[in-house]
Amino acid sequence: MKITLEEKLSDLTANIENYTTKTNDGLSLYQEHHLDKTYVLTPRAYKVPVRIEAVARTDSSNIRLKYAKGQIIFNWERNHDSLRCGEPSKGAAYNNMNGRIPVNEWNHFVWEIEPDFMRVTVNGTERLFLEGKFLNVIGQAGIGSAFRSNVDVKSFCVAGEETDPPPAPPKPLLFEYDETHISIPDGSLETAVQWYADHLGLEPKPGSGPCLLHPSMKGILMMFPDGRGSLHLITVSEDQEHFRVIRGQADSFRMQLKAKDVNAAYAYAQENGIRTSSLFEERGGTWFHLYDPYGNRLTVTQGKDSDVGQAGSGIYSCDMPVVGVSDLERSVQWYTKVLGLKKSGRVSGDGHAMMRGNYRHSGAIVNILQLVHEPDCSNPAASRPGVRQYFFVERHNLKKAYQKAQKWCTLVSPLQDKSFYFYDPDGNRINVFS
Repeated sequence: MKITLEEKLSDLTANIENYTTKTNDGLSLYQEHHLDKTYVLTPRAYKVPVRIEAVARTDSSNIRLKYAKGQIIFNWERNHDSLRCGEPSKGAAYNNMNGRIPVNEWNHFVWEIEPDFMRVTVNGTERLFLEGKFLNVIGQAGIGSAFRSNVDVKSFCVAGEETDPPPAPPKPLLFEYDETHISIPDGSLETAVQWYADHLGLEPKPGSGPCLLHPSMKGILMMFPDGRGSLHLITVSEDQEHFRVIRGQADSFRMQLKAKDVNAAYAYAQENGIRTSSLFEERGGTWFHLYDPYGNRLTVTQGKDSDVGQAGSGIYSCDMPVVGVSDLERSVQWYTKVLGLKKSGRVSGDGHAMMRGNYRHSGAIVNILQLVHEPDCSNPAASRPGVRQYFFVERHNLKKAYQKAQKWCTLVSPLQDKSFYFYDPDGNRINVFS
């Protein structure tokens, strides 16, 4: 039986207060303080197959279509060309370079979800086709803005079998994992990009960079080939206390890179004058630290993929960040109480614990970082490393997050420019922005 499209614009309900304004064209969506995860949603849920159509425009960035656990982002705030997709069954992330739409112009969006594939078109042109298992997906449909984009919606239609919506998902964690920044001295970004390309095989992705935590911040996303991970290089004025770096200083947080042959990667670094540590053989593996020209420490480990193209160093991807801790049980409890992360029993074991939490860019619960027992790990006082992990907090929760850090941590920075930082029990720095 064919189910026809039904106009749902007047039925849509916002998931936050003070988000919608009725206009002669339909609805206007804007929120200054809630930067992310803001939508108007259908009151009822829909079963697959389902078709969602919208006519909408944005004044800048971010028109986001929503269905079940998935979303489609056009004019993503970091790179308008990058179409960001979370598929609707599990929220798994995909992206391509078909995300740009004209601003201040009406666009016709169609998102079709069938049992074994989904398709997205804009103004009749296909932007995304993705195969998957969507037969049992049930969810509400919606549309939204983000990061202070002003989105006008003229029409929002849905075709599909209606049903009661599933139970509301748990509220997102207060702290959501964002990304890791590698700090480069001001004026050295171009040279750094070349160094990371020559020695680690990373490719710059023009137009992509980190969240702009400060007006002076510049950056670029460096990608491993074949989507095997990325690193964010950033420069920012160190006039601001939050961004000051002591070059060469590191805590026990480290980015892990995979090499086809870790011993060959170590020899390559030695031959090319790259500063390294000694080779370590611990926990059944071999690894070493290497340092970029600015004193930022990266850790190289043995990868499992033998059939990969790679740079001369043999490094081909990045792995889960690792945090060295002197007391594993204490740290698991601390990261659970303070940051809301949860230990994953399935992939944790003797001497290490995988911690799960919200990944901000997809909303999915994923493995965030790995705590590793290192009895003699350093405990620097007020360290200022150049490699830093960042967590995101919604603007309206920033004060609450700051108060929580003050409750559990002995050393917390002042709250300035919508950001602050604090330290775990072993002196590993946790950075927060909103």
